[in-house]
Amino acid sequence: MKRKAKEYFEAFNAQDISKLEELYSDDIRLRDWLSEARGRDAVITSNRKLFKSNQKLVINVNGMHQDGDVVVCEIDILINNDGEQVRLMVVDVIEFDDDGRINEIRAYLGNV
Repeated sequence: MKRKAKEYFEAFNAQDISKLEELYSDDIRLRDWLSEARGRDAVITSNRKLFKSNQKLVINVNGMHQDGDVVVCEIDILINNDGEQVRLMVVDVIEFDDDGRINEIRAYLGNV
């Protein structure tokens, strides 16, 4: 599952919608400190909006911890905001279904 989580972050950094669609289950649920979406189409729409508004967004993975079908990821999200770089410290909890597809992503912001 760690390998699949790594693939997710690589696809996210590349803004590769096709790869994200492959990684997501039909019933994926995404919840973060700003929004919530359910279903592959809704989550992909959320991703597209994020990519459009933050074209210089990079995720650095600092650590991954796996327990069964859940991977907890310590990440930094770097956003270029009008020439100023903003760093968000985040923990993503990623759950996988029996087919190895991402079924749920819960993101928790560690700094404001």
